Amino acid sequence: MRLHLAQVSIFLVLLIGMQAPGKAQHQRANCKIRKSNDLWYFGLSNVQLLITPPSSFTMGDVQTTLSIRNPGPGPYNWSITTGADKASFANGGANATSTTSSASVTVYALSYSTSPKDVTVSVTDSAGGSGNIQVQVDSPYRLTGGIVTRPEGVANCPDPIPLTYPPGQNGWHAKYTWYMLSKFNRALNGISLNENFSQITSSQTNNLSFTPNGSPGIAGVNYFSDNYCLANPYGVVKPPPTIPQKPLGNNLIDSATQTYKVGTDMVGYGVDVQSQTLSRYVDHPALTDVKSPVRSN
Repeated sequence: MRLHLAQVSIFLVLLIGMQAPGKAQHQRANCKIRKSNDLWYFGLSNVQLLITPPSSFTMGDVQTTLSIRNPGPGPYNWSITTGADKASFANGGANATSTTSSASVTVYALSYSTSPKDVTVSVTDSAGGSGNIQVQVDSPYRLTGGIVTRPEGVANCPDPIPLTYPPGQNGWHAKYTWYMLSKFNRALNGISLNENFSQITSSQTNNLSFTPNGSPGIAGVNYFSDNYCLANPYGVVKPPPTIPQKPLGNNLIDSATQTYKVGTDMVGYGVDVQSQTLSRYVDHPALTDVKSPVRSN
């Protein structure tokens, strides 16, 4: 037993004697990085800043904080080594490097991911420690469902939109319900959206218009309903609509390309998720050429 202890002591002395003179050497463990929340992209505003989601959206944000769980001494040099076109250290602009005095950094969405974990953020500290984390930037991607309430006769088209339209003989109403999904197939609960119209074509003289609008997010809800209504309770709509006929008629009034964007209720902003042709007939609406998703990746 004594001999064993002596051997150990000699061995330790030899190891100590082999150290280089001067400052003691320390082996830094790899830096372990965690994120504060999932990263999302909802488009850019007219001042090129990220569109922030409403408070009803609780699945993440357009920025996230990365923190080193076992930090060594600073400063800390951060870099986006892959996916610098999708994430940035600056809001609304490209910036792939950052130096911080604290062991954390803010990363902003710059665009959307096209494959899982296609963004890599790396860090080094002043003691030689290093680490990285892979993240993805999820985004609105497509709509599904298209649940249709068949056209029905109504007395008028109330504003704001009611839960139930008053039945009558002055025109028509139909409702389409859509579910919102992200690039990585997550239900988009609580997010806002908007619609817009383009390529408007009139097939006959009329005094109608296509009026785009937006809708705020509702907590826990990942779907929305688009109500199409045309009624003539005061005799001023030209041409005057009728209740749905059997079979439905083919007297076309006008048509337009309708586009849905998700991420904000500001008309014209957000991420495109679906386009379609909306046609308004005297006795009903119709959707054709529905395309979702609208982007290739």
